Amino acid sequence: MRRLSILVGGAALLVALSGCSLLNTPLFDTDHTHIAMPTELPTDLPTDLSTLLPPGDTPTPGSGGGPATDAKCANGVALLRESNSIISFTGSCGLLQIQGSNIQVTGQHIDRIIISGDGSRVTTGSVSTVVISGQNNRVASDAVGVLVISGDGNAVKAATRVTTVTVNGNTNTVTSVEKIGFVANHGTGNSIG
Repeated sequence: MRRLSILVGGAALLVALSGCSLLNTPLFDTDHTHIAMPTELPTDLPTDLSTLLPPGDTPTPGSGGGPATDAKCANGVALLRESNSIISFTGSCGLLQIQGSNIQVTGQHIDRIIISGDGSRVTTGSVSTVVISGQNNRVASDAVGVLVISGDGNAVKAATRVTTVTVNGNTNTVTSVEKIGFVANHGTGNSIG
Protein backbone atom coordinates (compact mmCIF):
# COMPACT_ATOMS: atom_id res chain seq x y z
CA MET A 1 0.00 0.00 0.00
CA ARG A 2 2.87 2.37 0.81
CA ARG A 3 4.48 1.73 -2.57
CA LEU A 4 1.17 2.42 -4.31
CA SER A 5 0.83 5.79 -2.55
CA ILE A 6 4.43 6.67 -3.44
CA LEU A 7 3.83 5.73 -7.07
CA VAL A 8 0.59 7.70 -7.21
CA GLY A 9 2.25 10.70 -5.54
CA GLY A 10 5.23 10.52 -7.88
CA ALA A 11 2.98 10.23 -10.92
CA ALA A 12 0.95 13.23 -9.77
CA LEU A 13 4.14 15.25 -9.28
CA LEU A 14 5.36 14.28 -12.75
CA VAL A 15 2.04 15.27 -14.33
CA ALA A 16 2.04 18.57 -12.45
CA LEU A 17 5.59 19.33 -13.51
CA SER A 18 5.39 18.07 -17.09
CA GLY A 19 4.37 21.48 -18.42
CA CYS A 20 7.36 23.22 -16.84
CA SER A 21 10.22 24.22 -19.06
CA LEU A 22 13.72 23.39 -17.99
CA LEU A 23 16.53 25.42 -16.56
CA ASN A 24 15.57 28.99 -17.51
CA THR A 25 12.15 28.94 -15.83
CA PRO A 26 11.76 30.80 -12.54
CA LEU A 27 10.98 28.60 -9.54
CA PHE A 28 7.53 30.14 -9.02
CA ASP A 29 5.23 32.07 -11.28
CA THR A 30 3.88 35.42 -10.05
CA ASP A 31 1.09 33.90 -7.92
CA HIS A 32 3.45 31.26 -6.42
CA THR A 33 1.38 28.27 -7.57
CA HIS A 34 3.59 26.81 -10.31
CA ILE A 35 6.79 25.03 -9.32
CA ALA A 36 9.33 24.53 -12.10
CA MET A 37 11.78 21.69 -11.57
CA PRO A 38 14.30 20.55 -14.17
CA THR A 39 13.52 17.15 -15.65
CA GLU A 40 16.61 16.87 -17.82
CA LEU A 41 19.90 18.61 -18.29
CA PRO A 42 21.14 20.33 -21.43
CA THR A 43 22.87 17.97 -23.86
CA ASP A 44 26.03 20.06 -24.07
CA LEU A 45 27.15 19.41 -20.49
CA PRO A 46 30.57 17.86 -19.96
CA THR A 47 30.51 14.19 -19.01
CA ASP A 48 33.31 14.48 -16.52
CA LEU A 49 34.04 16.90 -13.73
CA SER A 50 37.59 17.61 -14.88
CA THR A 51 36.28 19.82 -17.70
CA LEU A 52 34.69 22.14 -15.11
CA LEU A 53 37.87 22.64 -13.12
CA PRO A 54 40.97 24.74 -13.70
CA PRO A 55 43.81 22.77 -15.34
CA GLY A 56 45.68 20.57 -12.89
CA ASP A 57 42.89 20.67 -10.27
CA THR A 58 41.05 17.45 -11.12
CA PRO A 59 39.95 15.66 -7.95
CA THR A 60 41.09 12.07 -7.60
CA PRO A 61 38.59 9.37 -6.56
CA GLY A 62 39.39 8.21 -3.06
CA SER A 63 41.07 11.49 -2.07
CA GLY A 64 38.13 12.68 -0.01
CA GLY A 65 40.32 14.22 2.67
CA GLY A 66 42.29 16.47 0.31
CA PRO A 67 42.01 20.22 -0.13
CA ALA A 68 38.92 21.68 -1.76
CA THR A 69 38.97 22.08 -5.52
CA ASP A 70 37.46 25.27 -6.95
CA ALA A 71 34.81 24.44 -9.53
CA LYS A 72 32.91 26.53 -12.01
CA CYS A 73 29.48 26.03 -13.52
CA ALA A 74 29.33 25.34 -17.26
CA ASN A 75 26.35 27.23 -18.69
CA GLY A 76 25.03 27.71 -15.14
CA VAL A 77 25.09 23.98 -14.36
CA ALA A 78 27.53 21.85 -12.36
CA LEU A 79 27.26 18.08 -12.74
CA LEU A 80 29.31 16.20 -10.14
CA ARG A 81 29.81 12.50 -10.87
CA GLU A 82 33.29 12.07 -9.35
CA SER A 83 32.91 10.35 -5.95
CA ASN A 84 34.98 11.08 -2.84
CA SER A 85 35.71 14.70 -3.76
CA ILE A 86 35.78 18.04 -1.98
CA ILE A 87 34.45 20.86 -4.20
CA SER A 88 34.18 24.60 -3.57
CA PHE A 89 32.21 27.03 -5.78
CA THR A 90 33.40 30.62 -5.76
CA GLY A 91 30.89 32.03 -8.25
CA SER A 92 27.18 31.50 -8.71
CA CYS A 93 25.66 28.28 -9.97
CA GLY A 94 22.10 27.91 -11.24
CA LEU A 95 21.92 24.13 -10.84
CA LEU A 96 24.14 21.77 -8.86
CA GLN A 97 23.47 18.12 -9.66
CA ILE A 98 25.30 15.50 -7.58
CA GLN A 99 25.30 12.00 -9.03
CA GLY A 100 28.48 10.75 -7.34
CA SER A 101 28.76 9.69 -3.71
CA ASN A 102 30.61 11.11 -0.72
CA ILE A 103 31.10 14.55 -2.27
CA GLN A 104 31.53 17.60 -0.05
CA VAL A 105 30.39 20.85 -1.70
CA THR A 106 30.51 24.43 -0.42
CA GLY A 107 29.30 27.53 -2.23
CA GLN A 108 27.23 30.57 -1.29
CA HIS A 109 25.40 31.14 -4.57
CA ILE A 110 23.79 27.84 -5.65
CA ASP A 111 20.17 28.26 -6.77
CA ARG A 112 18.96 24.66 -7.21
CA ILE A 113 20.38 21.37 -5.91
CA ILE A 114 19.55 17.84 -7.11
CA ILE A 115 21.22 14.96 -5.27
CA SER A 116 20.83 11.40 -6.53
CA GLY A 117 24.10 10.05 -5.08
CA ASP A 118 24.64 8.91 -1.50
CA GLY A 119 26.56 10.30 1.48
CA SER A 120 27.24 13.79 0.11
CA ARG A 121 27.39 17.07 2.07
CA VAL A 122 26.39 20.49 0.71
CA THR A 123 26.81 23.79 2.54
CA THR A 124 25.38 26.87 0.81
CA GLY A 125 23.46 30.12 1.15
CA SER A 126 19.78 30.36 0.29
CA VAL A 127 18.51 27.95 -2.38
CA SER A 128 15.22 27.95 -4.24
CA THR A 129 14.96 24.15 -4.67
CA VAL A 130 16.53 21.05 -3.14
CA VAL A 131 15.59 17.60 -4.52
CA ILE A 132 17.15 14.55 -2.85
CA SER A 133 16.60 11.00 -4.08
CA GLY A 134 19.84 9.54 -2.70
CA GLN A 135 20.51 8.21 0.80
CA ASN A 136 22.32 9.70 3.83
CA ASN A 137 23.01 13.14 2.33
CA ARG A 138 23.30 16.38 4.34
CA VAL A 139 22.39 19.89 3.19
CA ALA A 140 22.99 23.00 5.33
CA SER A 141 21.56 26.23 3.93
CA ASP A 142 20.54 29.72 4.97
CA ALA A 143 17.03 29.10 3.58
CA VAL A 144 15.24 26.62 1.28
CA GLY A 145 12.25 27.40 -0.93
CA VAL A 146 11.05 23.96 -2.06
CA LEU A 147 12.42 20.75 -0.55
CA VAL A 148 11.55 17.31 -1.98
CA ILE A 149 13.06 14.18 -0.42
CA SER A 150 12.41 10.67 -1.71
CA GLY A 151 15.54 9.00 -0.34
CA ASP A 152 16.16 7.72 3.19
CA GLY A 153 18.34 8.95 6.05
CA ASN A 154 18.88 12.48 4.67
CA ALA A 155 19.14 15.67 6.75
CA VAL A 156 18.41 19.24 5.66
CA LYS A 157 18.98 22.17 7.99
CA ALA A 158 18.00 25.74 7.14
CA ALA A 159 19.15 28.66 9.27
CA THR A 160 15.99 30.68 8.64
CA ARG A 161 13.18 28.89 6.80
CA VAL A 162 11.98 26.06 4.60
CA THR A 163 8.91 27.17 2.65
CA THR A 164 7.60 23.82 1.33
CA VAL A 165 8.61 20.29 2.35
CA THR A 166 7.54 17.05 0.65
CA VAL A 167 9.02 13.84 2.05
CA ASN A 168 8.34 10.45 0.49
CA GLY A 169 11.35 8.69 2.03
CA ASN A 170 11.95 7.42 5.56
CA THR A 171 14.06 8.47 8.57
CA ASN A 172 14.83 11.92 7.13
CA THR A 173 15.34 15.04 9.25
CA VAL A 174 14.35 18.58 8.25
CA THR A 175 15.05 21.43 10.66
CA SER A 176 14.80 25.18 10.50
CA VAL A 177 15.68 27.66 13.20
CA GLU A 178 12.80 30.01 12.39
CA LYS A 179 10.04 28.49 10.24
CA ILE A 180 8.89 25.50 8.21
CA GLY A 181 5.91 26.19 5.98
CA PHE A 182 3.75 23.60 4.17
CA VAL A 183 4.67 19.97 5.00
CA ALA A 184 3.61 16.78 3.19
CA ASN A 185 5.15 13.83 5.04
CA HIS A 186 4.39 10.53 3.29
CA GLY A 187 7.21 8.48 4.82
CA THR A 188 7.82 6.93 8.22
CA GLY A 189 10.25 7.91 10.96
CA ASN A 190 10.80 11.41 9.54
CA SER A 191 11.48 14.36 11.84
CA ILE A 192 10.29 17.70 10.45
CA GLY A 193 10.34 20.76 12.61
